[in-house]
Amino acid sequence: IKTQGGYSFSCSEIHQVMTPNGWKLAKDLIPKTDSITFNIKYTFPNEYIEISGVKLDENLGWILGVLVSEGYVNKKCDFGVRHTDVKLLDKLENGLKAINESLNVCRYTLPAHIDKRGWICKESYDLKICNLKFRDLLLKFGLDRVKVYGKTIPWGILRSPKSVVISFLAGLFEGDGTCYLSKDETRDNNLAVSYYSVSEQLVDEVQTLLFKLNIFSGKALRLSKISKKPQLQLRFTNTNAFNFCNLVDINKFNS
Repeated sequence: IKTQGGYSFSCSEIHQVMTPNGWKLAKDLIPKTDSITFNIKYTFPNEYIEISGVKLDENLGWILGVLVSEGYVNKKCDFGVRHTDVKLLDKLENGLKAINESLNVCRYTLPAHIDKRGWICKESYDLKICNLKFRDLLLKFGLDRVKVYGKTIPWGILRSPKSVVISFLAGLFEGDGTCYLSKDETRDNNLAVSYYSVSEQLVDEVQTLLFKLNIFSGKALRLSKISKKPQLQLRFTNTNAFNFCNLVDINKFNS
């Protein structure tokens, strides 16, 4: 079952689904006619998760969001983030040091260049940490050693208080999200927020997490300008976008 907005689930053909007109069997749903009733009576956990004396708080939640969005995390010992925003990397380094002040954080400058695709790449900065014990700790919180197509939301985030979830989304969208004014058929200067990823599972999980925060988004395939492989886009507008921006309080979105 897949809705127009991209929400989906699997079931048998005789599974009962609630619609505005009452229960219907899945096999009797009429495409582009029937609607499905959603229940958002979700209660976030109250307790912080703690492993090896480290609490998954708002700071670590934000760090995990940045690493899922912008990080390279698939190696055994080292992980890091490559980005053009110095302030984001400063905040990331300070957040990591707040958890473990003995971490050896290295930063490299990558000069502007033209890559093999012919694209002009701005000067960027690579923040790298090589520490097996700390990387294993992140794994215990759910940051799996996977490449970009296999990224998902860490299990620890899905079992964390609302404030930690919001911090995670702030880091995630600060990495691969964008806020802008779009135009549609009814109005100009329509506030919109989008998030992009090549991991379908990650996008599905983010859409569900947003839904628990009473923010409704649509999912669609989007051709990429920098890759032959398509991206998935989550997009929400108007009140949903405004409420989200207030929740995550991302500086570049606020401007």
